[in-house]
Amino acid sequence: MNEAIPKYRLKSGNNYLPVPALIWVPPWLLGIIFTIYQSNYILLLLLASLSFLLFFNLKTRLISIVILSFIAGSLYTLNHQKKSFNHISNYLSYKYELIDTLATKDYISQQITGKIVSHKHITQNSNRYILKLNTIANIPIAGQIYLYTKENLNYGDKIQTVAKIQPFKITNPGQIDFNKINSRADIYAQAIHLSPIIFLGNSSSGFKKMIYQFRDFINNKIDKTLDYSAPLAKTLILGERSYLNQYNKDYRTEILPDSGLSHLFAVSGLHIGVIMLFSFYILRFLRFNNILSKAITLIILVCYAFICNGSTTITRAVLFFSIFFIANSSSRLISDWQVYLISLFFITLVNPLLLFNPGLQFSYVAIGAIFISKAMLRKMKITISLRIIVKYVLTIFIINILLSPLLIYYFQTINFNTLISNILGIPFISIIMPLFILIIILPPLNILTLSAEFLTELFNYSILFLSSLPFKYSISFSLNHLILIFICLCIAIVIVAYFKKKRRYSLIFVFLIILIISIPSTRHVFKVIFFNVGKADCCLIEFSKRDLLLIDTGDFEDKPNNISYNLIPYLNQNNYRKISKVILTHQHTDHYGGIFKLSKTTKIDTVFITQNFLNSPTGNELINYPSLKSTYFYVVSDTLTLKYSNYKIKFIHPDKDYQSENENNNSLVCQIDFKNLKFLFTGDIEKEAEKYIVNNYSQNLNASILKIPHHGSQTSSSTDFISNINPQYCIISSNNQPGFPNDKTIETINKYCQNHYTTNKDGAIVISQKQDNIFLLKTYLTNINKLIYLNVVE
Repeated sequence: MNEAIPKYRLKSGNNYLPVPALIWVPPWLLGIIFTIYQSNYILLLLLASLSFLLFFNLKTRLISIVILSFIAGSLYTLNHQKKSFNHISNYLSYKYELIDTLATKDYISQQITGKIVSHKHITQNSNRYILKLNTIANIPIAGQIYLYTKENLNYGDKIQTVAKIQPFKITNPGQIDFNKINSRADIYAQAIHLSPIIFLGNSSSGFKKMIYQFRDFINNKIDKTLDYSAPLAKTLILGERSYLNQYNKDYRTEILPDSGLSHLFAVSGLHIGVIMLFSFYILRFLRFNNILSKAITLIILVCYAFICNGSTTITRAVLFFSIFFIANSSSRLISDWQVYLISLFFITLVNPLLLFNPGLQFSYVAIGAIFISKAMLRKMKITISLRIIVKYVLTIFIINILLSPLLIYYFQTINFNTLISNILGIPFISIIMPLFILIIILPPLNILTLSAEFLTELFNYSILFLSSLPFKYSISFSLNHLILIFICLCIAIVIVAYFKKKRRYSLIFVFLIILIISIPSTRHVFKVIFFNVGKADCCLIEFSKRDLLLIDTGDFEDKPNNISYNLIPYLNQNNYRKISKVILTHQHTDHYGGIFKLSKTTKIDTVFITQNFLNSPTGNELINYPSLKSTYFYVVSDTLTLKYSNYKIKFIHPDKDYQSENENNNSLVCQIDFKNLKFLFTGDIEKEAEKYIVNNYSQNLNASILKIPHHGSQTSSSTDFISNINPQYCIISSNNQPGFPNDKTIETINKYCQNHYTTNKDGAIVISQKQDNIFLLKTYLTNINKLIYLNVVE
């Protein structure tokens, strides 16, 4: 640090912040971002030349350092992204052909060998491990994948099996890009084993083996000692959030996010802080000196980071403590912001792609908010007794404000429940975590166990109450809007925190935020989306932003195909808070199952159902469901035509004379007419109902686009039915389950339809209007784009 240049030093509290930490880290980060979004070697070469020239001038040397840091970050990221010739990502992206038998666009199905390099992660139906590949079909392969199995494996296990390896794909509009997220964590595919797993030995190192054995010890100790509170203990101590599903199937996916407390259940700075203080004061109580207590605590935190599998949030927290400890031990002044930047540099040095990890982004924005609130508090003239309360409330408020753009970007929500929830949640974690630690390290004591059970039950009741608060809002902005809002918020808060005389200017940025929010969205166009929801049905028709028609809602239990991963994210991204009409074709869960979850996030005006559906126990549950109390249920008991401003809905089945013991045949069949474009939706009708419709309503069967009945099974799509419709395009909503679609059904379809698409192979099928009588059909997986031309006269 050069004491001769005080003008380049900024004050942070009582400590000074030397400029070098501020100079080279931000351009390094910008270089990483630049490379991810725009790799340009010519620009880097020009910048390198400019930096070389500027370096020899003392006045411009600082600029040269900034440019060199930018170039270093960019080149380092480029080098990190390079994969070896035999890396799994090259074969899954079809840059190279692995072997003739693997020439498929969907998956690789072959014998594999590899090594387990993670602990067990519990999913809904199986366990998930990270597998470091060794060979595929006896060919050396590099790279890591997720392996799903019901078998229990250990870190370091070498295994062999036949597996089906698939890349992560975006199959629906609005869906999270898991390929991008997982590849930044060096995971490039997912695999399900098709044959028994053969154990080839274990090659874990002594340290890691000991760490994972200790993790198993903690797991077993919690199971033996605790009952009701065991899932919470495992979540808080081990960072394994999947255990929370043991409380309630909706606990992790719905109740926690609604309460605004989800962040407290991811191991982060709060948990590290609790463990750090617990360890340090126990060691001091045992009469260890200050330096030794800090050193042992640091070792404990590093081991704990390994136990929690080294997540980005816990790595950040351990780095913060380590840097502070080293600086204090060497009697060097160091500021909060120095630690902030240095830790971020080291994290991106390990893996520059971690800069785009949502957990890391949330963590660093939250820490930055804490530092800003500390600066604001120092300028406030308040009593010591009031300072604690103001500090707590102010910190929570600033954190929520600065995290809002990230919440909108990733989850399309702003949850002001968090402002209230943190007041309860943070003290609770600070109390119960030391209690859980004592339960783990001490012999069984009833007083500790009973206290943990009581506190957990009380906390869960509190979470249920907080999740019912009405302060969670769905919202939608473009990425540019979010960036502008975030920049304005940062500038406004920094002005308030550091520049007392210019605080009034923060009002300007508040005005800019309001202006940005008020910018109207682009013109809406007619769109039809057949979502890929596995062996289920879900189709959304957008006539306008205020007039949405949903035909079936998929099955909420079928993960990862349920509507939480496709329909709901799409609605949130487009700021659709209300659906005008929902048609539930019949009472099978793969057609109506998602409506309960949907109604909690989106207002539904009208639901169309059959008389059979209404009279069933499911129908009674539906009309009495709390979030559907204000919904109007329209019972379709006969043929019916409903006319709206620019479209018509014709219900042609079942009519008042038709009854069947087969619920599939009681499905609502409806035709949607929009400007000469006709859709026919058929639910799960089978050949018996098809024959009845052909005999009685053949005049209503003309349609350009047909949703094939019953997922393309052999019980439907008779020759008479398909030939009478004579569709131009056929859509099959199905998965990879054998017989769906059936080969004979496909043969029948091919005789009378030039084009057919299946959601499991083609992904979501989207049909949108380009001009009055020109529409575009697009598939999400196979990237097909076809123009549909309609005759002006019907």
